[in-house]
Amino acid sequence: MPPNPILRCDELIKLVEEQKRSFTEEFRTLTPREEARRTKADVLISKELKGLNDKQRKARTILRNLKLNVGYEVFLLCALATTPTGLGVSQLGDYIGILSKWWATTDHPDGLRLVASRKYDEFSDLATELLPAQTDRQIDYTGSGALVNLMPLLGDPLFDAVSASKQWKWERSVGGLTTDCMNAIVPEDPSQDISITLSVGHKMGLDLIRKFKLTPT
Repeated sequence: MPPNPILRCDELIKLVEEQKRSFTEEFRTLTPREEARRTKADVLISKELKGLNDKQRKARTILRNLKLNVGYEVFLLCALATTPTGLGVSQLGDYIGILSKWWATTDHPDGLRLVASRKYDEFSDLATELLPAQTDRQIDYTGSGALVNLMPLLGDPLFDAVSASKQWKWERSVGGLTTDCMNAIVPEDPSQDISITLSVGHKMGLDLIRKFKLTPT
C-alpha cells in the first residue's frame, strides 16, 4: 500500500472548506465520527509534551496554535477534517497566517459558530490565561517555515540550541527544506513589538536560561 501523501496547506484549506460546507445557518449535532475526531484533538492538546512522540508533538502544536491564534471555529474544522496522524507528518508552512486570511474572506455559517460556542465556551478563560499579552492587540499575520539553510544566521548559541530540538531533528530526518522551529507573530499596530519564538532542545534550553539569567515567573 503506498504511503499517504504529505498534507500541505493548500490541501488543508480544501479539507476545512469542504468541512465548513457541512454546516448551515442552523445548529446541528456532530456525527459520531466528527465527535470522535473532535475529542481526539481535544485530548491531544490537553496532554503535556512530555511523553508524546515527535509526530504527536507536531500535531499538538498545530492544533493548539489554531485554537489560540485563529479561533475555535477554524480549530474545530481542522479537528473534524484531519487526524493527528496526518498533521504529524504534514508540511504546512505558515499555516496560521494562511488559514487566518482564508477565514477572514470566507463565510461563517451560524451553525458552525453555534457548535463551536457550545463546545468551547468553557475554555475561553483558558485562552485568555494563555495569551495575556495578545488580548489587547490584533494580529496582522504570523510567520513560520524558515529556510533551513538560513538558520545558522542565528549564530551561537541559539542555532546550537535549535539544532538540539526534537522538532529540528525530525524535520531533518524527513528531508524538509524549511523548519517550524522559528515562529513569528506580527501585530497590526506598528508601535507594538513583534514576537519571535524558537523551539530548542531541553538541555540546551536550560543552559540558555542559566546563561542569560532568566528569572522564573
